Amino acid sequence: GAGDYQRLWLTTSLLGAVMGNLYIGTLTENIHSGHGGGMVPDPFNILRLLLDRISDSENGVVQLGELSPLPDQRDLETLFTMADTLGAKIIEELPLLPGVRPQWSTPRDLLTYGGIEPALTVIGMDGLPALADAGNAIQPALTARLSLRISPYTNPAVAKALLKRALEVDPPYGAHI
Repeated sequence: GAGDYQRLWLTTSLLGAVMGNLYIGTLTENIHSGHGGGMVPDPFNILRLLLDRISDSENGVVQLGELSPLPDQRDLETLFTMADTLGAKIIEELPLLPGVRPQWSTPRDLLTYGGIEPALTVIGMDGLPALADAGNAIQPALTARLSLRISPYTNPAVAKALLKRALEVDPPYGAHI
């Protein structure tokens, strides 16, 4: 989409993505939480720990510095000009529920973190029962599908290796990753 109808808008690059499934296993079968709660590592809690290795849970900033190469100055100036031109329209077009705020408050930050900086999202999950089927049990494993959006300036093979290393090295509680 174009920012407005008063200018010609060209897309010169797009974000890429590194996607994969993250398996986390701790048990051979589910057990009642009264039998293992507080003693057995919960795969969902391990997922939270692993995600914190990648991105800050407070603001979503990806903490693998090697994934944030600086764009060339001309591209950055273009991005800031676009942010200044569009202003609040950037936020207004997001389908936020009433009262929900975007992670960033300025148009420049929104476009920087939405168009250059990497971003991690959990886009799917297996291993947790549906609410109607949920019992008071610790699940033996779960698998999360992750999508790591990467800058056009980032080598996808490097991003994949960094992500894999951050998730697999020294797994919490010796979980199977």
